[in-house]
Amino acid sequence: MEAFIKQTLQELEAQQNIRILHAIESGSRAWGFASLIVLCWNGLN
Repeated sequence: MEAFIKQTLQELEAQQNIRILHAIESGSRAWGFASLIVLCWNGLN
């Protein structure tokens, strides 16, 4: 699963021309809801 997430984030960086600075999982898969929080930067002022 970790490899899939890393690959997906790399694809997003390439497609959206962004740099992902930090990504964390929040929520709880045990309770049936997992979510991903992503902090990204596009280099624009």
